[in-house]
Amino acid sequence: YVDSIINKYYTYTHKTVFTNNKIFNAVINTRLEICQHKKIKTTIKVENDILNNINAEDIAVLFGNIFDNAIEAAEKVEDKFISLEIQKQGAYISIYMENSFDAELKKRKGGKQEHGIGMKNVRRIVEEYNGMMKCFVEENIFCCDILLKVC
Repeated sequence: YVDSIINKYYTYTHKTVFTNNKIFNAVINTRLEICQHKKIKTTIKVENDILNNINAEDIAVLFGNIFDNAIEAAEKVEDKFISLEIQKQGAYISIYMENSFDAELKKRKGGKQEHGIGMKNVRRIVEEYNGMMKCFVEENIFCCDILLKVC
């Protein structure tokens, strides 16, 4: 099923595979194609086999939402980039994402700190894995730092 979705939505022949987790690969590779079309520079670093202890649905919701939010923010600025790093840190999986972000645009729109249903679902997943999540802005970079306990 995942392979059929991947084949349906890819318009180029080269598929970048990061791990042996097909769900993760499908979510990330479809977002990478969107980034390519929107001219968003991406950097992805993932330790192989690191996501094996995370439910497939949780992988799709977690990475789909944080990547979609990053794309939405990055496409609104001139220097478009997204960086994702996933690595093991003791009993935790560290998920760290940065993306370009227009802090001035956020201020002009009232500086709302509210998040949509997507980020609420991300927080729910973080809680299910007894993890921690911190989102913050450094200059014009939005950072999302997530730890999930998997051991």
